[in-house]
Amino acid sequence: MTYLNIFILSFFVVVLTIPVSIIVAKKLNFFDFPIGRKKHENPTPLLAGVNIYLSFSISVLIVSHSTKNINLVLLSGIIVLIGLYDDYKKTKCQDLSAFKKGSLQLLVAGLTYLSGIGIHSIVLPFSRLKISFNPIVSFFLTIIWIFGIMTVINFSDGIDGLAATIVFISAITFFIILMIKGFYQDSYYCMALAGCCLGYFIYNKYPAYIFMGDCGSSFLGYILAVISLDGMLKQASISTILVPIVCLSLPIFDNIFVVFSRIKDKQPIYIGDRKQLHYRLLDKGMSVKKAWLYLVMYSLLASFITLLIIILK
Repeated sequence: MTYLNIFILSFFVVVLTIPVSIIVAKKLNFFDFPIGRKKHENPTPLLAGVNIYLSFSISVLIVSHSTKNINLVLLSGIIVLIGLYDDYKKTKCQDLSAFKKGSLQLLVAGLTYLSGIGIHSIVLPFSRLKISFNPIVSFFLTIIWIFGIMTVINFSDGIDGLAATIVFISAITFFIILMIKGFYQDSYYCMALAGCCLGYFIYNKYPAYIFMGDCGSSFLGYILAVISLDGMLKQASISTILVPIVCLSLPIFDNIFVVFSRIKDKQPIYIGDRKQLHYRLLDKGMSVKKAWLYLVMYSLLASFITLLIIILK
């Protein structure tokens, strides 16, 4: 299949199956309720993460039934199940323990490393000297990266359409970079990810008909982390380390700010609040559409800078 075909397949699987999830969510009362820091107007179906996962999985397995693809589908499926259980708890106005959720996600990150995906070495700037990491160091760097990207994408899913747009822009950016670097095998992951994000955005743009929930945002973060690890960070240089950090600088640095702000205010860092940038913009009186537009413009700028880093390297 061509990259365009993968994108189209992923897009249409999401577009055609989300209406079914909306019906199922309504029958099961599987809603995200506007309580606490959430201020959407009405209870909203919370199952689109399942559609996103199925779309991505179908697309990559049609391309190849390789062990690598099967492992990715299985491991990301565990991430989806963890998130889906957390979403179920939210429909009961409860939360899955941050310790339990984090421990399970770290376990999947560890299994991902054992499957062969990880940060194994770094090439020093201004030289060709490569430093290989001790397996223990490589293991911890890998699980920290995967867990970190899952977390920042999860936290960025606060207003309609934002997380899907950020991941879409990042996936297209990673695709261009992987093509430039000649990593053609991993590029179809980016197209599958971009297609399902665009399909979901049709239903999630303001005012949203459905949310992807924790299962969807954690899944998107996990796949982005794997793409960056397998395609750019396996043998990292300073420029390749900068690529995903700059591209995802909005959710990364926004959430660093949030963590330090919670520590300063003596709040648990895992308890949700309205300190994220998108919430702060809304609380200052900005409309959802305008806040989304400003943040997307920043993401596009970050993407452009990321491409310049690679082109001018």
